[in-house]
Amino acid sequence: MSIHQVYTSKENGRTGYNMEKWHWSYIPLAKKYLEYYNSNFSYENITGFKGSELAGELNIIKDFVNGISNSVDDMR
Repeated sequence: MSIHQVYTSKENGRTGYNMEKWHWSYIPLAKKYLEYYNSNFSYENITGFKGSELAGELNIIKDFVNGISNSVDDMR
């Protein structure tokens, strides 16, 4: 299936945001965007707002950008 609910229960080891039953992703596009983000952005790019210096310490990229449902691991 090309459409997937990526913010599911955290019982399967998913991290980051809480369950969002309304949030669906179109995998063919989401895969490309996630690959691009992971190849081109790092914690050095998360700047310019209050608290941005904590992004690395809080694992924002690992836990929130890449903390999606394990059932789409082949997407990453």
